[in-house]
Amino acid sequence: MIKKLLLVICISFTTYTSNAYQSIFGQDSTTWTILGEILDGADTYEYKTFTGLDTINGLVYHEVYFNSSLTGYIREDTVSGKVWYLTGTPQSENLIMDLSLQLNDTFMVYTPSMDSTPAVVNNVFIQNGLKHIEFNIGVFCINQSVYMTFIESIGPNCGIIYQQQPNANYSFQLLCKYTDSTQVYSNTDFNGNCYLFLTGIKEFTKQQNHIFPLPAKSDEWLNVLNETDAVESVNLYDSFGNFIRKYDSGQFIINVPAGVYFIQTINRSHNRSVSKLVVIN
Repeated sequence: MIKKLLLVICISFTTYTSNAYQSIFGQDSTTWTILGEILDGADTYEYKTFTGLDTINGLVYHEVYFNSSLTGYIREDTVSGKVWYLTGTPQSENLIMDLSLQLNDTFMVYTPSMDSTPAVVNNVFIQNGLKHIEFNIGVFCINQSVYMTFIESIGPNCGIIYQQQPNANYSFQLLCKYTDSTQVYSNTDFNGNCYLFLTGIKEFTKQQNHIFPLPAKSDEWLNVLNETDAVESVNLYDSFGNFIRKYDSGQFIINVPAGVYFIQTINRSHNRSVSKLVVIN
């Protein structure tokens, strides 16, 4: 009887640990260097956690430091693969990574206009033994050709602060990550450089959609133009991130009830951009 009980305990423990994702935190310290947009350029920002933990509302967080100053708090659940970032006064917590998402699931993010918009999972894969969740948009990364991706043990490839509303007017991209002073990730888009200062980064600026008329009226023609290239297709989502329908050009009749929607354009260069759409009666 004792042997059977021990066997059950061992099986349960094995099942539990095998389902856990690798932690984003090191034992002593964790550092993310993030390329952040500035006026006509980009600069590097370093965010770091140490062994110190804080309990807030019954939840355990790692303190996050920027330039030696406490700037926020971050916590994770390695079973679900979820990571949250807490900052601001009053305090606001946002989910920044979720490795439990499946193909075609949606994840709500803040756009540069500080509205909430859906990102749709278009790829789930294992690379270098780590799970990756790739989305269909790259509007939150400095390099527009890069899709937003959650990486096991690393974090979002847009950096850990991309969901914070005070920063939502800017784009970010993870350059490097260090775990206990050992570099475990580098961004190949920038030749592995962990600290950069760029000027005149026209090639990394946000794409803009031009929609008219706006607000739009239901059952009338809508025109969607992209400043970079011709629009090949448009995906329409409701305000909760649910996919509604696809249009095969940038000109179509919008036939939906009055409300707030999001449109994702895919242009001839295969770049994607998301914009808010208001439809009235």
